[in-house]
Amino acid sequence: MNEFKTARNWLDNADAVIISAGNGLSITEGYNIFAHDEAFMTHFGTFYERYGIMNILQGAFYNYPTVAERDAFYKVLFDYMVDHYESTPVFRDLKQLVGGHEYFVVTSNGNMHFQLSGFDEERIFEVEGNFGNNQNPMPMIQKQQAKFNAFVQKYRSQNVVILELGIGANNQLIKALLMQLVAQSLSYRYITLNLPHEINIPAAGMSAAAGPDWYNPGDLWGFKLSLIHFVLHEPVYQPYQDLKAILKDRDYDLITTNQDVQFSKAFPDKDVATIQGDWSYFQCADKCHDQVYPNQTVVDQLFPQIENGHLPENLIPRCPKCGAEMLEWVRGYEFLEGQHYNKQYAKYRQFIQKAEGKKTVYLELGVGMMTPMFIKEPFMNLTYQNPQATYITVNPKDAIVPRELMDRGIAVKYDLVKVLANLKECGISRISAED
Repeated sequence: MNEFKTARNWLDNADAVIISAGNGLSITEGYNIFAHDEAFMTHFGTFYERYGIMNILQGAFYNYPTVAERDAFYKVLFDYMVDHYESTPVFRDLKQLVGGHEYFVVTSNGNMHFQLSGFDEERIFEVEGNFGNNQNPMPMIQKQQAKFNAFVQKYRSQNVVILELGIGANNQLIKALLMQLVAQSLSYRYITLNLPHEINIPAAGMSAAAGPDWYNPGDLWGFKLSLIHFVLHEPVYQPYQDLKAILKDRDYDLITTNQDVQFSKAFPDKDVATIQGDWSYFQCADKCHDQVYPNQTVVDQLFPQIENGHLPENLIPRCPKCGAEMLEWVRGYEFLEGQHYNKQYAKYRQFIQKAEGKKTVYLELGVGMMTPMFIKEPFMNLTYQNPQATYITVNPKDAIVPRELMDRGIAVKYDLVKVLANLKECGISRISAED
């Protein structure tokens, strides 16, 4: 029980608390958006019978035949999750735990239960929007993010505890952002509460949270440069070579959340949309200007200067405009969503437009359920909207085909390496990939 005493001591001595929450918190309350359970059938049984919708998450992203039918689902959802919600002991205990501390909430839950339980709506960052603003959540999300950024800036040098509640081990949408804050500040602490198999704090985050200065700037850059050098100089892996052979002489496009530049090495840049950044670019950590910089030349020059895992601090790459440290251009707290980022999403949109009404195969490779809104759900909806399209998903665990796509969908729960090797003799056309 020593960890609970330590956590209590950290909270008691904190100047501010950042609460991060995922679906695990809602499940603890009794609201499971992934489950096809008694509660789902009680409230949403009509939609199961009519459309084959198996859970709340699928219903929220389902492509309904009419706007009225979509609104009908959201009315039931709002009644269930919001209008008839009564704060549970989970949130009452959380409010008592936070006490009189300054706080901010960062959550991927869209059920508005923090607001409904008395948490200040001005201190909540809903990274995926909420049920009350499902049509166009981006303006709201951007305003909330600006408030969160101001909160972090205010308490950057003070004692801050990050209290993570029910965020899965692989959910990097929030976890990576907040762990980066801890790694960058010795006054930040990290507490995570979850089931044992969902606990995930990297060693660096553990060290930073506990207090010792394991990652001073020179050590941090020694690690980062070693990683980037490795990524940039790795050969193209066999699955990518097999995929390239499958696509030879075919019209294809690729969308990926992978950051390891394997697609960029194997395929022309015009055919690849990299929507979550990649390790081959640097940006200004302070985002003082809108530009990313190819980094291979710099990395190759600095890598030999690393000694015992440490880069001399006078060699740390710095922004040519303001002098701040450079940062790898991958999804995180300071990730630059500028012109280069928008260019990647523009390619994604162009790929979608080009495929409209055509015989298209949406081939999904290794895409899990961590962030389904980037690839999985769009591919399902695009297939549903186009009678000539086919949806194929390959994943040993998360290969799922919705009921409404059963006649035009294939779920392959098998090893991806072997699948691609076998597909060499076949060939496919619209592609996506994710770690």
